[in-house]
Amino acid sequence: MRVTGDGIFGIRRGLAPWLIVLAFLALPAAARASGSAYVANYNSASVSQYDVEPLTGALSPNLPETVAAGFRPIDVAVTPDGRSVYVPSLNGTMAQYDVNPLTGALSPKTPASVPVNGGPSDIVVSPDGRSVYVAENTAGTVSQYTIEPLTGTLSAKTPASVPGEGGPNGIAVSPDGNNAYVANGFGFVDQYTIEPLSGTLSPKAPATVLANCIEPIGVAVSPDGGSVYVTCFEGTVTEFDVEPLTGALSPKTPASISAGFGSRGIVVSPDGKSAYVANEGNSTVAQFTIEPVTGELSFKAPANIPAGSHPYDIAVSLDGRSVYVTNQGDDSVSQYTVDPLSGALSPKAPATIATGEAPGGIAVGPLPLAPPPLHSTATSAGCSPSTVLAGRASTCTGTVTDTAEAGQSTPTGTVSFVSSGAGGFSSSASCALSGSGASASCSVTYTPSATPATPVRSDTITATYSGDSTHATSSGSTTVEALSITLLAQGSFVIGDQNAAVGNPVTFWDAQWSKLNSLSGGPAPASFKGYASNVPHSPPPCAEEWTSEPGNSSGPPATVPQYMAVIASSSIAKSGSTISGDAPKVLVVKTNPGYGPDPGHAGTGTVVAQVCP
Repeated sequence: MRVTGDGIFGIRRGLAPWLIVLAFLALPAAARASGSAYVANYNSASVSQYDVEPLTGALSPNLPETVAAGFRPIDVAVTPDGRSVYVPSLNGTMAQYDVNPLTGALSPKTPASVPVNGGPSDIVVSPDGRSVYVAENTAGTVSQYTIEPLTGTLSAKTPASVPGEGGPNGIAVSPDGNNAYVANGFGFVDQYTIEPLSGTLSPKAPATVLANCIEPIGVAVSPDGGSVYVTCFEGTVTEFDVEPLTGALSPKTPASISAGFGSRGIVVSPDGKSAYVANEGNSTVAQFTIEPVTGELSFKAPANIPAGSHPYDIAVSLDGRSVYVTNQGDDSVSQYTVDPLSGALSPKAPATIATGEAPGGIAVGPLPLAPPPLHSTATSAGCSPSTVLAGRASTCTGTVTDTAEAGQSTPTGTVSFVSSGAGGFSSSASCALSGSGASASCSVTYTPSATPATPVRSDTITATYSGDSTHATSSGSTTVEALSITLLAQGSFVIGDQNAAVGNPVTFWDAQWSKLNSLSGGPAPASFKGYASNVPHSPPPCAEEWTSEPGNSSGPPATVPQYMAVIASSSIAKSGSTISGDAPKVLVVKTNPGYGPDPGHAGTGTVVAQVCP
């Protein structure tokens, strides 16, 4: 809320604001009955902090009683979960605090503050706890911030602020989070639509409505979202209906009601039955009954009750049983009990409690709820192909599954991959999850490097999920068999596909090759001795056809490496002097000593790995 001139009687030049109350109705009744209250002390650059007594609602100082704020702190707001508090100051900063979940005491976040535009006057947190809006009287703008979900720190939205019609004073957000209303000092109420995903403000059509008064100060929205109330410094409250579909305002009939003198802060009770206004000029609190159907205000009996000296801001407890009013003239908070039937106020014992110098904005919040336990997750890893030649890529996929017993949701965030062996990953070895239901996955490619000293090795690939605000971290692993084979200058040796099992002893070159190898497509020609001289690629890929010549006229190599790729054929045929075959499988064979290019010097070995399929 903006300060006007020197105030009614010249009390503390420039002090303003009225209250931001966040009614956390989703909390159970027992939790709503206690919490913390915070007061921005304009002249002592501090925030007073209080415990709310669960049974009586009376305030008692927390320890420490105050924490440091910026120069001329003007208002205060608490997030719905009670974990964060924000305090804008006239020096162009907004302090941000963590709330101790056991005591409610404040401690600065990192960073301790963020910039705010000139002359902040009021602050509000959106009901979903994702956005903060600050009305800035001097700058004529409303700044908008995003609340980081895990830390509660603020960052400017894009754009960082939107223009107001004149001098924005008070600001309020509708309970559904779809609309924002700003009382500005030029006799208007600005109305904005809140974009559901980004939380950014955009002017409605029309962008403003007449406030039916000279200087609008405070604004409040009824819990059902159907009515908006605007206090005017000359001592009235303007009443508006809210169009259900658009959120646009239109005056009620009557359009306004008298409240007192120097009306500033206004708050509506959580049950929507009562409204209370802090009147600075005559040091009273006006109390109204809200007609349940029309939302119109009418005075309770009595219409006004005494407050401290020059009341400014007003708040209602989370359970609706207590009301608190800051008094800038005597550095105190008046505290009242709400009659459960009539909603009328009566002073508590004690009637007031001390604050810092020139208290302004006040807010009440719950003790932070312990964050819900993170959902457990399971991460699995798989690479395809699982056996790969060094220098060739394998696609590795991490799959994260929410394993919570109930309320499963889709994990988000990233999965990072590491290998125990020599090789490299694409995409900086991490990827962003995508999925639906209880599972999500993403993939990178892994390319093992050659290690001639270890021709066949097993690389362990570990996928680690980083977790998100709902899901716990987890990891899983798989293995990739990396083959560092020595390639033949040309061609490839062949075995029968019926012999192609890892661990099998095989003969890949012999005068009796056709008798020593079994093919699912029938026996091979007796003239084929095991060497395919014409293979389009080296090492051969699966499903590629090859041709050769009979006997040792095929030109086998003089020597063979310790590990080499061989084709496993299911069908070999001879047409004229050309022998041809298929390649449904490619394997790696560890060769034995004794090979020679003459078929009488057999080439034998053991299958140690399958390259494809």
